[in-house]
Amino acid sequence: MKPESKRATVAAALLSCTLVACKPGLDTHTAETIAAKLDAPYDYYLIGMHTERFDGIGKRLMLLTAPRMNHFADDDHAELETPQYHWFRDQGAPWLVSSDTGNVHHVNGNDEIALNGNVKASTTLEETGPLLVETSRMLVMPAAKSARTDAVADISTGSFHQRGTGMQLDLSNNTISLLKDVRGTYVP
Repeated sequence: MKPESKRATVAAALLSCTLVACKPGLDTHTAETIAAKLDAPYDYYLIGMHTERFDGIGKRLMLLTAPRMNHFADDDHAELETPQYHWFRDQGAPWLVSSDTGNVHHVNGNDEIALNGNVKASTTLEETGPLLVETSRMLVMPAAKSARTDAVADISTGSFHQRGTGMQLDLSNNTISLLKDVRGTYVP
């Protein structure tokens, strides 16, 4: 939101509180209560958030959408409602990662997207077809072309299923690694 828009929003809120306070029969305490309800912990929000990134030659790298995003100025992070992250690879189908909630933080000049609740990551691989990763939380690091979780992760593709605790996804070499307690089944 541009500074002019922020000032206009604040001015409108103050004007409405002033008009409410000037209304005959309305006390100052009521006007203060109304003004307190207008004060939000975030500095701005977006409805229908949509952001895309491209490389230097115009190739699309990622697309992030969410029905609502709240931005918090104190530490410059954003909270996302039901985000969907499309991660485009050099070759092959893109990854689609979705979750119930998410946070975007800037760490060392790069974005990190922390996804929580019913996280699903899917793509289609040439060798095996559709692939689905399910977990409760995942940290996506777009600049590093990687994602990871320390939670239980389920990986399914066709009749093959693996489960393990902790997972690392590396798009630079297109590998997924389960880190411990790995179990798998194959049903032809």
